[in-house]
Amino acid sequence: MLPPDEDNTLKRIDIQDQARLGFLRTLSMTINGMRHRLGRSVVTILVIVVAIAFLMNTLSESMLKNSVAGRLDERIKELHTAANLATHLSQAGTEEQVLSRLAAAGEEETIPSELQSMGGFSDATITELTEQAAQATAIVTWLERLNYGQRRRLLHDAEGYGVFGWLREPEHLQRFETELATMPSLKLPVTTETLHRFLEAWPTTRARSEQIRTGWLEAANRLATSLDGRSMIEALSDAEGEFGNQVREAGFQLDATTADRVAPQAREMLDVKRIEQTIDSDAMQIAIAQRLDILPGEIDPKLLWRFLGSGSNASWFLQRMTETGFRAEDLSRERLRELSRIYREEQALASVAWVRDSADRRILDQRMIWLIGVSLIVCMVGITNAMLMSVTQRFREIATMKCLGALDGFIALAFILEACMLGFFGGLLGALVGLTIGMSRMFGTFGSLLAGAIPTFSLLLAVGAALFLGVILAALSTVIPALQAARLAPMEAMRVE
Repeated sequence: MLPPDEDNTLKRIDIQDQARLGFLRTLSMTINGMRHRLGRSVVTILVIVVAIAFLMNTLSESMLKNSVAGRLDERIKELHTAANLATHLSQAGTEEQVLSRLAAAGEEETIPSELQSMGGFSDATITELTEQAAQATAIVTWLERLNYGQRRRLLHDAEGYGVFGWLREPEHLQRFETELATMPSLKLPVTTETLHRFLEAWPTTRARSEQIRTGWLEAANRLATSLDGRSMIEALSDAEGEFGNQVREAGFQLDATTADRVAPQAREMLDVKRIEQTIDSDAMQIAIAQRLDILPGEIDPKLLWRFLGSGSNASWFLQRMTETGFRAEDLSRERLRELSRIYREEQALASVAWVRDSADRRILDQRMIWLIGVSLIVCMVGITNAMLMSVTQRFREIATMKCLGALDGFIALAFILEACMLGFFGGLLGALVGLTIGMSRMFGTFGSLLAGAIPTFSLLLAVGAALFLGVILAALSTVIPALQAARLAPMEAMRVE
C-alpha cells in the first residue's frame, strides 16, 4: 500500500530510470580498484608476459632467420658471380638446373631469352615450357619439405624430378592420390587436374629441356675455343673487353652491368690464388711463422688472410714476396687488406650457410604452432583463475556496489576493462621481452650479418599483433568471472565471510 499523507490521501511515487555511469567514469573506478589490488594485478600481468614473450620470441627468431637467409642468398650470389658465370659458360646445366632457371624466369614474368635461343623455341613454346618448369619446381620443392615417412608413403623410392616419371604409371599415381587423401594436413601446390595435365606433358617437357641442354653444350664448346689456354676465370678478367664479345658471339647473354661486376671479381680470385700459393714456399712459411711466433705447419689460408688484415703485416708481406721471388709489383697494401676483408666475409657467410637450409620461408612450423597454442591455453587458464579469485575476494565490494545501484552490466564491464588493461600491459611487456630475447639470440648467431637484414616493419607488425592478442586473451579469459560477478545477489554476497 502507498503511505497516506496528513489528510489520509495516497501519495504518488514515481520510479525513475536507473542512473548509469559513463565509460570514462567506469574506467577511472576500475583503475583505482587495480591500484588497491596491485599484487594480484602483477601476477596476472606476469602470466600474460610469459605467454606473449614466448610467442614473440618464436616469431621474431623466425622472421630474422628468414630475412638473414634471403640476404645470405643475395650476398653469396653477388660475391660468387664470377665463379657461377665461369661454371655456366664452361659446362651445360643438368635437367634440374635448366628447369630451375626456367621456373625462376617465370616468377619474374620474363622470357628466358638465352635458353630460348639455345633451344630454338618460339615465344609461345618457351612460355609454355616456363609454366611447366614452374609447376615442376613447385611440386618438387613441396615434396622435399615432407618428412621421410610421408615421402615414403606417397612416392616409395622416387625422388627429385624422377618422381614425375614414376607418377606417370597409373598404379603409382593412384597410390599417390590415395595416400595423399589420408593426410588432410598436406595440400599439393597444384590442383589434381593440373597435376594430371602436367604429367601428360612431362615427356615433352623433358625433351625440350634436353634440347636446351644440347644447345647449351654447343655454345660452351664454341666458347672454349676462344680461351687460348687460359682458364675461364682468367678469361673473365677481360669480361669488359674482347672476351665479353666472344661470350655473346657464342650464344650466351652478358650485359655490360654483369661484365663490369664479373671482371673485378675474376681478378680478385686470381690475386687470392696467387697470394695463397706463396705459403707453399718454405721461405714464406718460415718468415710468417717467425713473425707470428708459431710453427710453420700452422700456416693455412685462413690464418694468412687474418694476418693480412693488418696494414703493417700487409706491407711486410709484400716486401717478403718480392725478396723471395714472387711477383708483387701490381699489388698494394690496400689491395691485400681489401682481399682479406672479402675473404673473411665469405668465411663468415659460409659459417652460417646452414640457415639457408633450415629456414623454409614459413614463419612457424607445425610443432611450434602446437607449443604456442598450449602456452596460450595455459595463459587463459591462469588469467581465468586469477579473475575468479578476484571475484571471490571481492564479494562484499560487489554487493556494496549493487546496493548503491550498480547494474549487472557495470559490474561485468568493470571486470572486463580491468582484464583488458592487464592484457595491454602484459602484452606490451611480453612483446618487448620476447623481441629482445629473439634479437639477442640472432645477433649472437649471425653477428653483423643481421645488421642490414632486420625486417623492421614486419617486427613492428608482430609486436602490434602480440599486443592485440594479449588484450583479446585477457578479455576472453575474464568473460566467465565477469558473468559470475554480475549475477551475484547482493544479500548472498554480504553474508560471505
